[in-house]
Amino acid sequence: MIKNAKLSAKKLILNKYKYLFIPSTIVMILNAIAYHFINVIITYMNWVDFSHFLQIIFLLCFIGLEFVCIPLSSVLLYKTIFNLDNESNTNTVFSIKQMLSSDIIIKTVKVNLIPVFLRILVKTCSSKVFYYNRNYLSVAIISSWVGIFISYKFLAANYFIALGDEHPIKKSFGLTKKIFGEYLLLGLSFLGYVMLGAGIGVLLQYLITGSPAYNLYLPQLQIFNSFGYGVGFFLTPYIFTTEYFWFKQKESNLRQI
Repeated sequence: MIKNAKLSAKKLILNKYKYLFIPSTIVMILNAIAYHFINVIITYMNWVDFSHFLQIIFLLCFIGLEFVCIPLSSVLLYKTIFNLDNESNTNTVFSIKQMLSSDIIIKTVKVNLIPVFLRILVKTCSSKVFYYNRNYLSVAIISSWVGIFISYKFLAANYFIALGDEHPIKKSFGLTKKIFGEYLLLGLSFLGYVMLGAGIGVLLQYLITGSPAYNLYLPQLQIFNSFGYGVGFFLTPYIFTTEYFWFKQKESNLRQI
């Protein structure tokens, strides 16, 4: 099933990538801003030196990004893929206008409250904030696994919002029942692309610093890291499109039961 989903995804991307470029880039940019908020503003800069006013402004922007903008960008990408799959309106501006309706925004925020909170927890525990804690590695691994296990139940929620379903959480829980192992395999199937991006990062690090050792304090690379050192421009739409066809196949199987 995963193989079929990936084949369908590659076919759609090869034929219609130009329609996926903008929504995929929006997803990456928003995630990059949120990531840098934790790893740059809080870590590299001295957070306590900011005035209370600036701290509130930064926090409000971060909350807006994580709880509104990033989830909406995911829904937008799924909606674009849905339109391409069904040969509907492929205009990105039209899709964005659809996503900016008050009903969609409210539904998206409500549905993503728990998974977003878990994602923030994982990002924080994996960031430089905990880097010098002797239990850093254990905290990062445990928080990541807890986040993965719980979030996967909400995995298809944004997909169902994009399809206009009235009960996205209920549908997502039903769709992801007893498929955690397959979900992990799906994630691992993209490992080669992730390693390719990491390899490019190590090479760039070596060319810049003369050392291949990973350095969190190298802002030049952090910017490229957020886009997978270029690999993300293919990998992001590939992952979302593969998930779309995987969800679609699972949904079709459930209807037949």
